[in-house]
Amino acid sequence: LVGHSMGAAQAMQAVSLAPQRYAAAAALGGSGTIRPSEPLKKLPFFIAVGKQDFALSGARGLRDRLTKAGVERVAYHEMPDVEHLGIVQQSLGEVFQFFEEIQKARGGKK
Repeated sequence: LVGHSMGAAQAMQAVSLAPQRYAAAAALGGSGTIRPSEPLKKLPFFIAVGKQDFALSGARGLRDRLTKAGVERVAYHEMPDVEHLGIVQQSLGEVFQFFEEIQKARGGKK
């Protein structure tokens, strides 16, 4: 599951409500609230934000909340000279690579 900006907040809400339904989640240029749980700890997260993005502090906060909740894998990337809209174009390749790594680690299961 991937979301950008307000979509990132929606994605975080969805994975918090039913983490077992997803293989991984990505938040680009955004954050959201999470509900810590045992299944959430197993869900890999990818967070990307530009250093010129107004959502920078929110993305950092999401990273910190996931870490505090005991999530085992949180990939966090701050991209220099990237603003809010540019983060999707700049990071989407990395998101797909992250998702492919997760899929391979799960034995190819989607």
